[in-house]
Amino acid sequence: MKPRGPALLWLTGAFMVGIVLDGHVTLPHVISAFGAAGLLLSLKTIRDRGRARAFLVGILCLCAGVIHTRAHQYLAADHIVRHAKSLGSRPLTVEGVVVSEVRRRVLVNTVKTSFTLKMERVMVDGTVRAVCGRVLVNLFAPVDVIYGDRLRLTGKLHRPFEFSANDNFSYRKYLQNKGVHYIFSVKRGNPVAITGQDARYRWRAVFLEARRRLIGYLKGYLTENETGIMQAVVLGERSAIPPHVRELFVRTGTAHVLAVSGLHVGIVALLVMTALQLLRLPRSWQYVLTIVLIMLYVLLTGARPSTVRAAVMSVVFVGSLIREREANALAMLSCAALLILLNNPLNLYDIGFQLSFACILAMITIGRRLERAIEPLAERREWKGWRRRLLRAVIISFAVWIGVEGLVMYHFNLITPVSVLANVFVIPLITAVVLLGTGLLSTALCWPWLAAQAAVCLKAALSLMVAVTFLCARLPGAYIYIRPIGLPELALYYVIIGMIFGMPWGIIGSKFNLFQLWSKN
Repeated sequence: MKPRGPALLWLTGAFMVGIVLDGHVTLPHVISAFGAAGLLLSLKTIRDRGRARAFLVGILCLCAGVIHTRAHQYLAADHIVRHAKSLGSRPLTVEGVVVSEVRRRVLVNTVKTSFTLKMERVMVDGTVRAVCGRVLVNLFAPVDVIYGDRLRLTGKLHRPFEFSANDNFSYRKYLQNKGVHYIFSVKRGNPVAITGQDARYRWRAVFLEARRRLIGYLKGYLTENETGIMQAVVLGERSAIPPHVRELFVRTGTAHVLAVSGLHVGIVALLVMTALQLLRLPRSWQYVLTIVLIMLYVLLTGARPSTVRAAVMSVVFVGSLIREREANALAMLSCAALLILLNNPLNLYDIGFQLSFACILAMITIGRRLERAIEPLAERREWKGWRRRLLRAVIISFAVWIGVEGLVMYHFNLITPVSVLANVFVIPLITAVVLLGTGLLSTALCWPWLAAQAAVCLKAALSLMVAVTFLCARLPGAYIYIRPIGLPELALYYVIIGMIFGMPWGIIGSKFNLFQLWSKN
């Protein structure tokens, strides 16, 4: 039986291409729908299950990506976007529900409170309009609001401004991908009233309150900068990372360790399974409880695309253990991508989503192919023990660098050769940091003395990780800034990578081993 992973990856890739095409090609909805229907009918006329059928299925998935993206972006007749022009820049009173985490930033003489508001009504000039849609509220006052609160606010509606000089990033488009088309600004002194709490969002408020308390525990044991890093690494709250630390990790190609992703979810899952084994529960119960706790951890960290991807793959893997069947890595990755994109196709434009999937795909494809290519070299006696493990770590780091470098060039105008070296050292250190951080949070409530010991070790691990990253960034040629590249250059990069690593006749392929000559010497 042929593996289903490559086939599912092909269909997922076609679906992604359809999402991208929707943003660059304008076709009437009727043509897209009839095209998909025609392809679906043509499948029945092809009895051959070979390349022709696979090609048509791929085109069908492409059309499905286009149609699904357009359906997701459809705006109802009462959407705020359809009313914004008639409302103008006049002061408005709006009512709605807070549907995001509330962020506060201290300014010179006030506090800026920001959150997403799901709108229900707009009152202007004595008339009330029922509306829907979301707006980003910037409230310049220290108001104590939480997720799920019903509010009545008075302010002005305006389009988001563009702040970035990078042609590949648009703040306005970034908000639109999150379903936010307008910003509602509330000046200090404008009336703000909390009219109640929406019970439908109470469960989400519980997780946000739990995360707020856990961040409070971190602040009790760590400095401000250390807390900013740890709440990003363990709890998924990245807004408090010190800017100089963030820039340092971006320049060395190790910024992925500052966001909760597959590595972090895997470590937490391993801790959970180890703890459950110590309780001597039946193995099936261990697996089920591990799945439940992974899902709770994802909700605690904000359920970002990269975290959801890692959770889906972890759940599928644990499920395969329950069924006693081997899990296919490509199938797990493709399944995770489809679930995330079916929920919101615009997640494809999320940088975290792109880097997370490119990283794992590179490890599965490029990493495995490189490992097979160096196998004759690794079998030599002088490469036994720690040398072989180090060689494999370098190979995986190189594979990840190759896989994500195109996206790094596209989004950050940066080439990071030092990433291959930096990841070899940073990955073990971030593993220790996550373990110690999880231990600190687990013991802070019941055993403060044990949490204090974990905090001492955590401080040392954090300092060492930042120091290693700093030293890597200081190496000659560690990173190179380049001119901005566009989508054609990005596509060309991955086409070349596919030709080198993805084909059996490529430079690193199953029919040609680049390292055989060296290993025979």
